[in-house]
Amino acid sequence: MAAKVTKEELRQIATLSKLFIPEEEEENLLREMESIIAFADTVNEAVANTDTSFDAVTPLCNVFREDEVMPSMPQEDVLKNAPEAANGSFLVRPRR
Repeated sequence: MAAKVTKEELRQIATLSKLFIPEEEEENLLREMESIIAFADTVNEAVANTDTSFDAVTPLCNVFREDEVMPSMPQEDVLKNAPEAANGSFLVRPRR
């Protein structure tokens, strides 16, 4: 059975979310929230009645590899593309 959302709870959620909900929209929003909660309950029941864990849904698994140190470009070649460089590093001036 879906939980019933009260107007007070709706107003508290709106306050915490910093939302303004006009009074004339409260009833419609309450019905929509109850529908969403009912759907979530249906999903929870389906999951609870399933023998399979979510891990077994797909045969994929994480594939790990060892890190390899690869040679990089020479520092001088990299700094040639920099508008400004100092002490072997890119020089970035603050914006004004």
